[in-house]
Amino acid sequence: MFVIKSKFGALVVAIGMLVGSCAAATRSSASPEITIGMSAPLTGENAVYGKALVAGARAYIQRANDSRVLGTRTLALVALDDANSRATAGINARVLIEKHDVVALFGFASATLTLDAIDIAKTTRTSIVAPFTGAENVRKPGLPIYLLRASYAQEIEKICEAWAVFGFQTISVVHYSDVVGNQNFESANRVLSNLKIKAISVPVVRGDKLSKATVNAVLNARTPAMLNTTAVEHFGGLLRALRQAGFSSMVSSVSFANIDEVREIAKETKTGVFMTSVVPSPQSGMQPLVVTECNEDVIKISGARSFSSVEACIAMKVLVEAIRRIKGDVTPEAIGRSLSNLGKYDAGGFPISFVPPSTQGSSYVGLQVISKSGDVQN
Repeated sequence: MFVIKSKFGALVVAIGMLVGSCAAATRSSASPEITIGMSAPLTGENAVYGKALVAGARAYIQRANDSRVLGTRTLALVALDDANSRATAGINARVLIEKHDVVALFGFASATLTLDAIDIAKTTRTSIVAPFTGAENVRKPGLPIYLLRASYAQEIEKICEAWAVFGFQTISVVHYSDVVGNQNFESANRVLSNLKIKAISVPVVRGDKLSKATVNAVLNARTPAMLNTTAVEHFGGLLRALRQAGFSSMVSSVSFANIDEVREIAKETKTGVFMTSVVPSPQSGMQPLVVTECNEDVIKISGARSFSSVEACIAMKVLVEAIRRIKGDVTPEAIGRSLSNLGKYDAGGFPISFVPPSTQGSSYVGLQVISKSGDVQN
């Protein structure tokens, strides 16, 4: 079963659910159906990304149900639209737990969208599995969060090491001016300092339109390369503006910008981009088995394959494996224990390791080269 609610539908449900709470112990899937909850931006600027994540999650659930991975038990996904709003994502988390009795929260689409879900997750002992972010503030010890991707610091290190071979002395770093964005700049500054390269800060206000001042800051820095850590809306606008201004420096970005959308912008602006990915390329001729399977399953669900959908598919496979190992009823507490004890797990040529105290399952970082025609080479 798959249920997808619009932003407004989720808010209407939430109004009636803000009174009262449901203890985690009462949410048990001894019944044949196990429900997993998801919040994603299904409308608004990040809808392409959100829909790809939902498609990937649905794809593996369909495979698991069809192949009876859980025996007589089946999986259901309830996905609510948060329209990329932190407040709505927090409400969605409460609704999923209190209204839909989900046993785990899955795949919130950024650190910002995850933050308001943490308190309800703690109170109900519900795990937040595979939020799609590399930010440091969701990687603190003691949080009920299990991550299935590398950190932005690890992505930044991969890019900076690649730039180092060119002998650059300075690199401009575009980042948000909030806590997460400043952490990303500090990560870049630390790595670049070790490589004897100076990082030039170019802050951007999250949620605001790209300003002329930001464009001028990149142009005036006159660095031979630029590293982006913002979302695709700002990065895409920046690439368009820089192209018009005749910018010729080399361009790179962490995966937060959504490589699938960046490919189209690269093609439009005739700009080559070095970009990190946290899963192997779904376009590559040499793929781990799990990527091949996820490609096939996602195409059946949505008609298109993407880095985002493959990431969500792999992450859901890991969550389902943790559920499969549970003896007895599937409760939120049981899922947390199973994930903590998962140890080293081969997800089909993609190694996962949840060995306490670490709650980061993968450190994979790939470096993709997006050509001026939008093709991906790795």
